[in-house]
Order: sequence, then structure tokens, then C-alpha cells
Amino acid sequence: MTGLPPLPAAPPPAPPVSPVATAARTWVAMARAVSSAGARTTRVLDTARSGWSGTAADSAAARADRLGRLAAHRADAGFVGAAALASWACALEHLATERSRLLVRSDAEADALAQLVALPDGRPDAPAIRAGAWRRHDDLAAAWRGWQRAVDRADDALVEALVEALAARPALTHEQALDAAYRALLALDDSASADATRAALADGGTDTFLLDFDPSAFDGDGSAVIAYGAPSAADHVAVVVPGMTTDARSIGEVGAMALAVRGATQLRAPHDRTSTVAWVGYDAPADDDLHRGRLDPRDLADTIRVAGPGAAEEGGHELRDFVADATRHDQDVTVIGHSYGSTTAAHAASDGLDADRLVLLGSPGAGVDRASGLRLPTFVAANDLDPVTWIGSPEGHHAGPLGHDPAARDFGATRLPTDHVAAPHVDQPDAFVAIHCSYLLPGSSTLAAVGDVVTDHTPPTVPARTATGAGLAADWLLGQAAYELTSWR
Repeated sequence: MTGLPPLPAAPPPAPPVSPVATAARTWVAMARAVSSAGARTTRVLDTARSGWSGTAADSAAARADRLGRLAAHRADAGFVGAAALASWACALEHLATERSRLLVRSDAEADALAQLVALPDGRPDAPAIRAGAWRRHDDLAAAWRGWQRAVDRADDALVEALVEALAARPALTHEQALDAAYRALLALDDSASADATRAALADGGTDTFLLDFDPSAFDGDGSAVIAYGAPSAADHVAVVVPGMTTDARSIGEVGAMALAVRGATQLRAPHDRTSTVAWVGYDAPADDDLHRGRLDPRDLADTIRVAGPGAAEEGGHELRDFVADATRHDQDVTVIGHSYGSTTAAHAASDGLDADRLVLLGSPGAGVDRASGLRLPTFVAANDLDPVTWIGSPEGHHAGPLGHDPAARDFGATRLPTDHVAAPHVDQPDAFVAIHCSYLLPGSSTLAAVGDVVTDHTPPTVPARTATGAGLAADWLLGQAAYELTSWR
């Protein structure tokens, strides 16, 4: 029979669901680690005041307040972005099911058309058969067009949600980066004077050195590296590696951590020369690409890189090269990574980092199953109430997206002490931010232990973990049950 319609062409399949779903789950976990409920980080303020006094305490409190607001904003963006990814993943799963149904329908129509071709044109019912075939053709073609429109709507909704979530973050400017570097060089933050900050240091002040500054690096995120104390003349060098959302504007915050480490080393070994380096020298996971609206939902490489180990692997190469160039082989070198920066530092160690020790603080995963894979003596600090450290899992359990938990017993690292804190209530998620940011606060037990590690003294230790991240989360939730039942009072 002639005059039959062609089989409607099926559009290409939607993007695969699995990487999107993985990114969404990881983003949710990261966002919960810096929860969005509050702007002030009460625990940070209390710990800062207990470690410092006078104007220095006021300076620390102001910085903690500012960091809390920044974390709250970024957590808000993370939650919205995670919800957008999760919604898109669900849409793709539905669309994949619908596409399979339409393919079955197309196959059936192809078989029907093949049978109709064999029929003679002179049949009395030929016009009706042709009309029926064309109706089915039009219906199937309309179904495929509707399916493609649904894919396009899902794409557009994802881009709109991500851009809206991150639109409040201003793009980095040279002036902002320069101001941050200037303040870090003077050991200042926005509300502190040089005297107030130096009062918190055991030696009353320190020389500072700008080792690298490029506001245009990493597609506009910028790089900045500042040393407190001359690295070339130091007996001990410690490099502090920050985590997610870090760019050149963050050098003051990273510098504060490096200054705290230097103060701890001077208390432990006052006659040793120590240099601590604030290293914003890699493309830490950030949201500038999303903010600029350049994300193509059909190519989630950048998004998956943010949620996974890609940036840590690339940053590990940068960190390895920096340490090799900035230090001598006869110097005692410790690399300290915090949060996602610990994953970066661990990848550098796996990649041949020329250092003597590795310290991982608040780590979401070390990228290897055993400390032996890092090739360096490894020290870990992980508060059991720090949800970022719940992301990894010990050996024998499914690893997190960034690798196994380095605080786990089977990992084989030395675990440093952390301060005891009260379990945050469900309506106090800002306290989780404070816990995650508390490792290098002045006066903390972890900071004192890090000072021991950097100066090659034996630090105090605590038992390694045997619980999984899911188990720690479950313990916290069970502990909050009574509070939730009575909080209405």
C-alpha cells in the first residue's frame, strides 16, 4: 500500500540520571554541613571569646559574625541548588520512563506500517487504513514533541533555579581581591586594628609576605598566597589549605587560620622559626560559573566537579607543585587541609607531596581507603557533631563521594582531640556551622594539637571512629527526639 506516513523520528535521549542524582545528594550533604537557618554562629563567638580577650575578642567575634552570615548565604544557595538538581533528576527519571514507553509505541507502529506496505492499494478500505495510519503518526509525533518540550522545560527550570540561587553572590573584582590581600598582609580583618590582631599572637606581631596574587586566575576566582614569617628562613613551614567556596576574597579568612596556627607553634616551640602559609592557590569548588548563567544542564561537568573529587584532584597537583617550589628539602613541612581542602591536601599527598606530615581537619573524605595511601604521617581532627565529617564512611562501608572517612579506625591515621560541644538542636543548625569552623580557633584543643604536629612534637590523641557517618547522624537525631517533643513549651 502506498501513501503511508513515515515513522516519526525519536529525539535524542535526555542526559543520564545517575551523575545528576549523585551531584544532588552530595550537594545536599554539603549544604547541610553549613546550614542556612541562622546568620550568627554562637559556638564560634563563644569559643573565640574564651580563647582571646579584650579588643582581640571583639575582633574575633566580629569576624565570626561575618563568616556566619557568609556561610548562611552560601548554604541557602546550596539548598536551592541541590533542590534544583534533585528535581531535575526526578524529571529525567520520569522522562526516561516516558521515552521507553514511546519507543515501545514506535516499535509497534513500525511493525504495523511494515504490514500495511504489503497490502494492495485497490482494497476498498485502503483510504480508511491510510487515514488511521496518519492519525497514529500525528499522535505519535505530537507525543514525541511533547516529550522534547518537557526535556527543554526541565533544562530551563534547572538553569533558572541555579542562577537565582547564586545571583546574590557578586562577581570577584580586582579591587575586592586587592583589599582582601592588603588586609591579610597587615593581619587585619574588616573590624580589627593591627594592634588588636597582633595582641592575639604570642610574639606581638609577625612579618608577612605576598607569595602569589592573581585576581584573574581560575576563571576569575583569583589566587592569593600569603606567608606569616619568612618561609625561606623557617625551621617549620605549615601550609593551610581551605575548602569549598574559597576564592581570592577569602584570603583574609584563610590568613586568620594560618595566623592561629603560627600562634600555636610559637607557644609550643617559642625558639623555633615558623612560617605559616595561607594558600588560596587552587580552583576550589565555587559557584561563579552558575552565577554567570553559563551552566548547560546537558553538560553537568562543572556541577559534578563541585560535588565530587575533581577539583581536589586538580588542586592536589597545584599544591604539590607549590610546596616543591616554596620549600627546601631540608625544611620540616606540614600541610593542613580544612573541609574540602583536606580532600585536596590528601590528593596532593597521594600525588607525591614533598612534606613531612599531613593534617586533615573536618574532612569529608581523603580519597583513599588507608592512610598508607597518603604516604605521609597523617593526623585527623573530626568532631563527631561536624556533619561534613559524616559524608565519608569507614572501611567496609560504602565510601562517600570524596572517599573514606580519615577519622575511621580502619583508615589508620592519628586522631587529634576536638573540643566537647553540646549537640545542636534541630532549630539551631547554625551551630553546625560553628562546629565545622572551630578546629583552628584560638584556645581550641585541636589548634594546640596542630601546634604540636607542626613543630614535630607528640600531640595528644583520641580513639579513632568506629561509627559510620549515617550512624553519627542517627545518634544525633535520636538525641534530639526528647527536645523536639518538649520544645513547643
